[in-house]
Amino acid sequence: GAVRGEEVLGGSIETSWLGAGWRLERLAFRPRGEEEIHDYSVAGVDFRLEGGTLVLGEIYHHQLGARDEADLNRVAALPQLAEGRLLQLSRTVLGISASQDFWGVWNAGYMVFAAALRDEAGERKASLLHRLTITYSISDNAGMTLSAAGGSGKGLDSGGGVRSEFGHVPDFLYISVKFVL
Repeated sequence: GAVRGEEVLGGSIETSWLGAGWRLERLAFRPRGEEEIHDYSVAGVDFRLEGGTLVLGEIYHHQLGARDEADLNRVAALPQLAEGRLLQLSRTVLGISASQDFWGVWNAGYMVFAAALRDEAGERKASLLHRLTITYSISDNAGMTLSAAGGSGKGLDSGGGVRSEFGHVPDFLYISVKFVL
């Protein structure tokens, strides 16, 4: 197909094996005006522990992402990022999360995303994004979500240039209340 003038082809494979859910997704696309085909892929595994805790691990890989800190500003200027089709600055991001249901109506979850890019000296510098979410839901039509997130790592440089995947991301608090009659 085509999305915003870019040719795309994608698919996913999901299965259950050894008590865990496994998935692999891949999207190949050709940016407007380019001949080269790029790809975005996600590999993940999830497992529900005996107490009901759901644990999830995923690796996100975007071929257009930055390989090192010096490449971040090139990626930040890509139209795919502004249009919401490039979901990460770094080439590879690791995501780990755990969530637990309580009393049938509450859910609490913690998620961390991690990226590590080499700096000018060739050393790997980590950048993290932490997110805590609490949800109260009594039906599809009524519920509340409270979520807080914060990033760590190198922020912006003196010229406003990006220096890490998550260091420039501002801390935020999100509250949503939904009630539909």
